[in-house]
Amino acid sequence: MADPEVQPDPLCVRFLNTVDWRDDPVRRSDLLKSYSDLLRWARDAGVIPQSIAGKLAHEASRHPAAAQAAFAQAIVVRESLVSILRAAVEGRQPPAADLQRFNSALGEAGAHLRLARSQGAFRLEWDTDNSFDRVLWPVVRSAADVVTSSELQRLRICEGEGCGWLFLDTTRNRSRRWCNMASCGNRAKVKRFYQRHKSQ
Repeated sequence: MADPEVQPDPLCVRFLNTVDWRDDPVRRSDLLKSYSDLLRWARDAGVIPQSIAGKLAHEASRHPAAAQAAFAQAIVVRESLVSILRAAVEGRQPPAADLQRFNSALGEAGAHLRLARSQGAFRLEWDTDNSFDRVLWPVVRSAADVVTSSELQRLRICEGEGCGWLFLDTTRNRSRRWCNMASCGNRAKVKRFYQRHKSQ
C-alpha cells in the first residue's frame, strides 16, 4: 500500500532518475539509450501528449542525426542537473561547467516560452511542438522551479547502497531515507538483519 505522505516527485527529478543504480558502476543501467526512449519517457511522464510524440517520432525517422543530437544534449543536461542537485543536497558549490550547461539549456527553453490567453485566463505555453528539443524544455523549467523554491530543502539522495536516485521528502517529519521503501528500504533492512545475526 502506498504511503499517503509520499507525493509524486517533480518532473525534473523523475527525469534524473532514468538511470538505475546510478552510484553502482557494475549494475548502473541507463533507461534512455536513444531518442525513441526519450520520447517514450516524455509521453509516459506527461511531458508531451501522444500526438506530439508521434509527430516527433516521425520526424526523427526522417532526420536521425538531428534527433540523435537532441538526445545527446538531453543526456548532457540531465547529468549536469544531477551534479547541481546533488551538490545542493550535500551543501557544496556545484561545478561551474554544470551550471553553465544548465543555464544554456534554461535560456534555450525560455526562448520558446510564451504567454497566451485562452478562455479568459493567461497561461504559459511552448511556441512550437516541432523541435526535437521540445521534450527537454518542460524538464528544464521544472528544474528551475525546484532549485529556486523551498522544495530544494526537501530534496534527498536515496540511502540505498548504489542507488543514487533523488527524491523529495514530503513526509511531515522529513524522515524519509529511501527512494522506495519496497525496494531500497527493504534491501537496507534485510542487510542490517543479516549483519546483526551474523555477528551473534
